[in-house]
Amino acid sequence: PNSFEAIYKVAALTGDASIVVNVTNAKIGDRITFLFSASGAARTVTFTTGMTPSATLVVDMSELASATFMYNGTTYLETARAKQ
Repeated sequence: PNSFEAIYKVAALTGDASIVVNVTNAKIGDRITFLFSASGAARTVTFTTGMTPSATLVVDMSELASATFMYNGTTYLETARAKQ
């Protein structure tokens, strides 16, 4: 059986955000998917400690965005992102 864990976090952005992840109990293959919405203005999400993103994520007004990361034994590495 798979021993990895999939975690989903949903956020309605009211300002710019910085995301920090604690990797202490992470196992190789664990995944985190962040789902964001923004209203009123574009918002910037910066993925920091514990994560290796491809870039910051700008969520435009009235847009939905997601970013998925997988733990590789050292950090959560970004594997996908999408906007609609």
